[in-house]
Amino acid sequence: ESLQPGNIYVASGDLADANINRSPYAYDNNPQVEKDQYKTNTDTEMVLLKFTTTDGKVLGSVNWFPVHCTSMYNNNTYISGDNKGYAGYLMEKTFNGPDTLPGTGS
Repeated sequence: ESLQPGNIYVASGDLADANINRSPYAYDNNPQVEKDQYKTNTDTEMVLLKFTTTDGKVLGSVNWFPVHCTSMYNNNTYISGDNKGYAGYLMEKTFNGPDTLPGTGS
């Protein structure tokens, strides 16, 4: 129904302090020569594909970021929503406004 000309953009960058290694002690058991290949004990690169109309209106995006679906330590005492689901929710609110129900925007 909405097939139209558009643009696809790709971007990547380092997103520090957004994920953690859930097993840093296990990671530290790796050989030093292997650990020396990386800046941190987690992958922090985020990649984003963005789809727009020819006049720049955002149609959607696809994001890849290395985070496990269990993103909190087991001693977390706070309620935590799914991190990817919350990111999608925030994006929908940003582009569709606060009065649009999730999944019903344009």
